[in-house]
Amino acid sequence: METYQIIVKGRVQGVGYRAHIYQNASQKDLHGNVRNLSDGSVQIILQGTEEDLKKMLQIVHKKAHPFMNAQHVDTKTIPSVKEYNDFSIIY
Repeated sequence: METYQIIVKGRVQGVGYRAHIYQNASQKDLHGNVRNLSDGSVQIILQGTEEDLKKMLQIVHKKAHPFMNAQHVDTKTIPSVKEYNDFSIIY
């Protein structure tokens, strides 16, 4: 199991982006969380198989609807210091 930390910048707050990520991550049986950051970006922590993580990255990059616009996506593999049991939205 691998863990990714993804920072998404662009028009990703106030447009349903966290719910979009939550829905797709849950459908793919990925674990972790998604939350807004104070600088206007969104942080996603994902744990799962390499195959599922790669599929999810395609969704992160894809424009879900006209109001969402992920202009820059920074992805890095991080040490799995915690195992997540589900996927959640942090408010």
